[in-house]
Amino acid sequence: MREYKNRYGDLFTFTEDENHDILWEGNFEFCRIGMPNDYTRAYEAYLKDNEGKQSLMTLTQFKSAVHNYDDETLKYDYPEYIMMVDCLRDEIEMIDPSGGPYLSRGMSLDSIVFKKFIIKDFEKIGTGYKIITEKNNMKSYGELEALVIAWATQKGIIENGTAIAQASKTIEEVNELVQAITVDDREEIIDALGDILVTIIIQAEMQGLKLTDCLESAYNVISKRTGKMVNGQFVKDAK
Repeated sequence: MREYKNRYGDLFTFTEDENHDILWEGNFEFCRIGMPNDYTRAYEAYLKDNEGKQSLMTLTQFKSAVHNYDDETLKYDYPEYIMMVDCLRDEIEMIDPSGGPYLSRGMSLDSIVFKKFIIKDFEKIGTGYKIITEKNNMKSYGELEALVIAWATQKGIIENGTAIAQASKTIEEVNELVQAITVDDREEIIDALGDILVTIIIQAEMQGLKLTDCLESAYNVISKRTGKMVNGQFVKDAK
């Protein structure tokens, strides 16, 4: 059994069973529970209303855009569809007791000392919640980055390739991503995103940079940026 004391002093216990599922017990008197959304009905209505039009949103784009809210007009961008988004009330996606710990599907359990397992699902039980887990076989980003660089070095790309050629490869993979998004091909989207990451990891190595440093630099800029969503895209405020 592991114990976790949150910032309000509430004590939670996590007890692992023989299947590596975890009994989570403690004070859930003040707690936010998140249920996943089902966009099927809303997206089908959107497709029907826009049948024959070009540049329709993919389901992934729709899931984000349907929640766009204009703070000036106090209206949703798609009020006719937001009302059709259903809540799956018999499922639990997130549990957030006041003061923590916040846990959600897909999260690693490393923070509560259950290494190499992630949260697959939750079940409400009499004394708290049962956390259904699954083995996390994924390598860390650092491990994957090192493997990509080692592969690129072995193939002679780092030594004999050029930064311009590598940038062209990135553009090629971005175009493949656009095509995959257009037809909503999830497997191709995953493949294209992975290939894009490979090309920019190699580019960073060619430039003597660490991609995580570049990401931190970009985040330090965008974290101070203001703007609003317009037609499914974030538009920053003019300076």
